[in-house]
Amino acid sequence: MRSDGTYTFRGHLRATGFPSFAYKVQVAVRCSTGVVSVVEASGRVFGTDTPGAPGFRFLVKELLAAIDMGAEPINERKEY
Repeated sequence: MRSDGTYTFRGHLRATGFPSFAYKVQVAVRCSTGVVSVVEASGRVFGTDTPGAPGFRFLVKELLAAIDMGAEPINERKEY
C-alpha cells in the first residue's frame, strides 16, 4: 500500500500432489482514520486426481479512493 491510496495484491498457489483444492485469501488493512479495506483472491488448483491447471496466479491493483466512487478494480488471473 502506498501513500497515494494505490496498492498491489499478488500471489500464486500450486497443487503439487494428488488432491485438488479451492482457496480464498483475504487481507484486511485499517488506516489511521479507522476505515477498513478488504481485498481477496480465490480460485481452484488441480492435483493429479483431476484434470485442470495445477497453478493459479492472481494480481489485484486498486486505488482505495476509487472504490468509494464505484470504479472497477483491475484484476488479472492466470492459470498455468
